[in-house]
Amino acid sequence: MIKYLLFPILITALVFDSLSTEQKIRESSFWMLNQKSVAGTTAPKVSQEVLRKDLEEIRNILITNHPAPFQFTDKESFEKFYNEQFKKLNRPMCLGEYFLIAAPLVESLHCGHTRIRLPDDFWDNEGPVFFPLGLLFYCQKAYAATSGNTNAIPVGSEIMSVNKIPISDIIESTKRLVNSDVKSKTGKLANFRYSFPDLFAIQYGNPDGYEVNFIPPGDTEIHKQLVKSVPRNTAWENTVSTLAGSVSGGEELQFEIVKDANLAMMRIRTFDYSENQKKFYDFLDSAFEQVHHSAVPTLILDLRNNSGGDPICAARLLSYLERQPAPYFAQVYKGYEALAQPIPLSEKNAFSGNLYVLINGGCFSTTGHICALLKYLKRATFVGEETGGTYECNDDHISIQTSATHLNLNVARMTYTTAVNGLSRETGIMPDYQVDPTIHDFLSGQDAVKEFAVKLSYKL
Repeated sequence: MIKYLLFPILITALVFDSLSTEQKIRESSFWMLNQKSVAGTTAPKVSQEVLRKDLEEIRNILITNHPAPFQFTDKESFEKFYNEQFKKLNRPMCLGEYFLIAAPLVESLHCGHTRIRLPDDFWDNEGPVFFPLGLLFYCQKAYAATSGNTNAIPVGSEIMSVNKIPISDIIESTKRLVNSDVKSKTGKLANFRYSFPDLFAIQYGNPDGYEVNFIPPGDTEIHKQLVKSVPRNTAWENTVSTLAGSVSGGEELQFEIVKDANLAMMRIRTFDYSENQKKFYDFLDSAFEQVHHSAVPTLILDLRNNSGGDPICAARLLSYLERQPAPYFAQVYKGYEALAQPIPLSEKNAFSGNLYVLINGGCFSTTGHICALLKYLKRATFVGEETGGTYECNDDHISIQTSATHLNLNVARMTYTTAVNGLSRETGIMPDYQVDPTIHDFLSGQDAVKEFAVKLSYKL
């Protein structure tokens, strides 16, 4: 699917070449602790009493501030889960161990704007315990996105296990620590790009390195390779994405007329222009003027990996695409009063032709809103995979540090609902045409989703 990598490849996956190192892995504290990370274990332990008070504080912050804490997990189930996590705090623990108990409680709200992070200085004194490979995720699978200067594990290799732990187990355990909206099957994996290196390290980090079992591209046999751990900054330089999300970077706003295909392509990577709306408006004005003068009948709008931004900017885009005025929000919200009224069609160059929207799990927040509106208005054909957001989301978040452990907690305080009916709150916006990029697409530089949309336009 990929034409370009989302991030630059900067990785140093260093290979062990001695049998003694393999033996060292097997005898390490990681191995003996049975899948428990050694990352952060040298930090001072926090007493059981303090940890329990801290978890109670997190619970109270969530219930007091969040506008819909029991929307996806009912109150009885939430309290039961809280009590289960509370009982696990039965001894003094390192902060990393405590985080693995607290984070799933926050995740149970299924709110992408409500999340918890370790303190900013948590990793300051940590050595090289991080996994050295960049990864591409798809469902329960992971592939090597980067291989390092040794090429020990070729790009595109399917990773089967790390230190004997199946990759599917690693994915599932990490999902429990990652927040996303609704119950989108794609949103959590998309959010790995913001958190996976740290979350892997806190669960499985090992200074003695990693035994990786993998299947190289074009092969059917499992190979084994020992690789060295790397420092945190190196791990964060590596590509972490999904196959569906590993589309090219480039400019945030892109537009071109494809004369040979008789269509226009527009890519919007963010709506976050609240402090520079003129730039966004000028882009739209120029792009739709070109569409008008070229008289192309089809527009392919690429919103993949657009995690949201300013609703006013999204409403501006809607004004060019809607066929008749429609409200953006279902009710009046402070700062967005005009969006509860029908959004007037653009006075110039409104587009009434064929519209295809490319989506993936990285479409979140405001992008979920605009996709929901276009779906409800039956204005577009959606190609790709389920979005990570939908017609409603919670935001206007506040950031709070817990009193004792200084975990960073973001909590949404307001629900924003778009003016739609009949869409599910349990899922993201579903594509009309499901297109699942393959590792072959990644290796060959193909954008399967975009190519599919172009072929669809030919059939009109």
